[in-house]
Amino acid sequence: MKKGFDKEVQLRSEVALQEYCAALYLWGSLDGGELLSHQMNRLSEYAHTKGWEIVDAYIDYESMNGRARPDLDRLVGDARQGRFDVILTASLERILWGTDFALALRVELLLAEIHLVTLDSMVDTLAGDTALIDFYDWIYSLADVRGK
Repeated sequence: MKKGFDKEVQLRSEVALQEYCAALYLWGSLDGGELLSHQMNRLSEYAHTKGWEIVDAYIDYESMNGRARPDLDRLVGDARQGRFDVILTASLERILWGTDFALALRVELLLAEIHLVTLDSMVDTLAGDTALIDFYDWIYSLADVRGK
């Protein structure tokens, strides 16, 4: 095994052993109770295996207007107050919606030094994996430039 690889494995295992306060974010339809309970079980189990304390669960439901996500707004407010270290969600699509909001959330998380981890393994900022968020930033910036 290469020395660099050994060090990377060691760093990843150290990250896994650190204690974090986690916020869970779930999103689903009002008639999709099973889906929400499945998300909650998966997120809780993941946090438990990492030894993280769950400080709150933020649950939003698909709405008719598609924009109302009061618990996501509450999550951002709590992030500003430093209530947790990590946001854990099932997938990036659950939490990022719309160009303006996605960029604003990225800035909020960076400023508050809050990590984002998705169970679909697309994002894990604790391990330095931000490629998909960076990709979204790039796509959104292109959309903004083309829209002007």
